[in-house]
Amino acid sequence: MNKFDKIAKPLMWFMALLLVAFVAGCGGGGGTSPPSSAKAITAFSLSWTTGSATGTLDQTLKAVRVTVPTGTDTTNLIATFTTSGASVTVGSPAVTQVSGTTANNFTNPVAYKVYAADGTWVTYTVIVTVAPSTAKAITGFAFGGSVGIITGSASPYAIAVTVPFGTAKTALIATFTTTGASVKVGTAAQTSGTTPNDFTSPVTYRVTAADASTSDYVVTVTIAPNTAKAITAYSIGASTGTIDQTLKTIAVTEPFGTVKTALIATFTTTGASVKVGTVAQTSGTTPNDFTSPVTYRVTAADASTSDYVVTVNVAAAPAGPTPPTLGEAGRFVILAYAGVTTTGVTAISNGDIGITPTARTGIAGFTPTGPAGDFTELTGSTWPGMLSTSYAPADANPAPFPYPLKYASPHAVWSTTGAMLTQASTDETTAYNFLAQDPNPGSAT
Repeated sequence: MNKFDKIAKPLMWFMALLLVAFVAGCGGGGGTSPPSSAKAITAFSLSWTTGSATGTLDQTLKAVRVTVPTGTDTTNLIATFTTSGASVTVGSPAVTQVSGTTANNFTNPVAYKVYAADGTWVTYTVIVTVAPSTAKAITGFAFGGSVGIITGSASPYAIAVTVPFGTAKTALIATFTTTGASVKVGTAAQTSGTTPNDFTSPVTYRVTAADASTSDYVVTVTIAPNTAKAITAYSIGASTGTIDQTLKTIAVTEPFGTVKTALIATFTTTGASVKVGTVAQTSGTTPNDFTSPVTYRVTAADASTSDYVVTVNVAAAPAGPTPPTLGEAGRFVILAYAGVTTTGVTAISNGDIGITPTARTGIAGFTPTGPAGDFTELTGSTWPGMLSTSYAPADANPAPFPYPLKYASPHAVWSTTGAMLTQASTDETTAYNFLAQDPNPGSAT
């Protein structure tokens, strides 16, 4: 062993021991570690009064995406998060974020700046999306004043609408409200209050939500029953009734002599049926007793009713024709054309005797009292002081006729007896024909 070796070996051991001591000293905690550079957001969620939503993290793009339900107010949401960083701020000036406490407006993307312990930082962009609406309901449906009834608990729902009697179904325009984004019938877009459809058969309305989901509503239109219940015309035989539609009365006047007990009415009605009491009425067929007023009940198709009271009157007996005056025939109690003969009565006092066109010799059996053929009045006559006179065409002049007669006014003074007898004959024929034709001879005087 040389001198160098004696010196080198102890030195090497000393250096080795010194190195061990140095390493041991470092391992004993006596040194200071550098600050952490960690600065990640490792979990993120948002909450509001009625709910919450968990975000999806993209650590490569440093993005957080959160979808909240339709209708969520994004202006005041509270974030709950975990981070490996030392602190988190939002905005400028920076606002320190406290998980579960600090609220932010997420209408637009929000930048979260995450600081590491070593002072470095990274930005996470939080993007909040409001989910498209799932709403797809028809909440109101009507045709004018006819409001639809919506029923059902799942699609397809039903809408029933009853429209007034007489409504045409072929081009009805619906007014509706909806929570959906659009409404179609088939491929035709529907605009409330504008688009017509044919509802002869049920029509399906498809409502599409903002999220593209759909819901169907089947609309069925029914025509209401007829409410009409009027009697519009009424007659019995040739007698037409007078109808008062306000008072619902019908008045009929039948000819004199009509028997009311079994009259048959002819009528027209807008109703579905007509009855008197419980008896169905057939126009032109069913008889009724009209001795007292009769009530006709008209029933409409919708079962409502209207009553008409029918009164039948019988016309009074007609007045007889005006009898003619007897004229010149009124002066005679006997006016003959061939001859006059008596076997018992020899004189008359309340009228004259005439004969035409034959001569006075045709008058036999009476006793004349004067040259003109006068006859003595009958004893006890109701016409005292009167004499009857006989006339024939051969007489030159008719005798004066100053006294009143039962059937005639004073007559004219004739120039010839023949003319007077001719007129008397004419007047007698007129009176005879009247009596022969008069249907009510009792009215003649």
